[in-house]
Amino acid sequence: MSSNGEVSWDTLRRQIRTLEHTLESDITGYAKLCTSVSTAYSSNGKLSERTISESRDVEERIEDNLKQLSLQVDQIFRLLQTSSVAPTGSMTHACNRHREVLHEYERDFKRTRTSLRECEQRASLLSSVRSEISSFKSSQLASEEDRHLNDRNSINSSHRLADDVLGQAYETRYQFSNQRRTLFNSNSRMSNVIATVPGVNSLISMINSRRRRDTLILASIAGGCTFMLLLLTFR
Repeated sequence: MSSNGEVSWDTLRRQIRTLEHTLESDITGYAKLCTSVSTAYSSNGKLSERTISESRDVEERIEDNLKQLSLQVDQIFRLLQTSSVAPTGSMTHACNRHREVLHEYERDFKRTRTSLRECEQRASLLSSVRSEISSFKSSQLASEEDRHLNDRNSINSSHRLADDVLGQAYETRYQFSNQRRTLFNSNSRMSNVIATVPGVNSLISMINSRRRRDTLILASIAGGCTFMLLLLTFR
């Protein structure tokens, strides 16, 4: 049952069966891969890059085979419709069955692929959340370290300020001590001079007595002048 330039019925049937067998195996393996992906996600919430890459390769192969099977099913229907010999019931049933199998494969593949995509999206979302949590913890740790560093710097600054104040206090005490020793030495030298030079003490006493006398004289004169002015003022 064929015309010139066309593939025979039996040849098309063999090609279709071969593709159906290949697709059956690939879709079954793809479903198992999806199950393993879901199991891995449930256990640790992660998907390996190798698993994702493998699933993409299987998907591409299944899509190509589904397109090829669809073309061959359409071709066998055209062959059935354009045949010069009336098709038998079994031939029509076989064509319809090939189309049903094609639709089943397409439906199963789409359902499995959708499930895998949802699992990948959940894993991606979870990975993003984990990354944000890790970044937040890292920033919190950095802030904590910065705060500790600032506190340590403040304490060190306070220690340096206290050291400076203590240093100034020690320097001031040292200067006062030197001044006290200098005054003490000066008084000692003055006492020694007075004790060793004859008449110095008497001379100093005479000078002091004269100063007191001059002071009394000036005070008396000033008082008398003031009294005279008052008398002249109130006459």
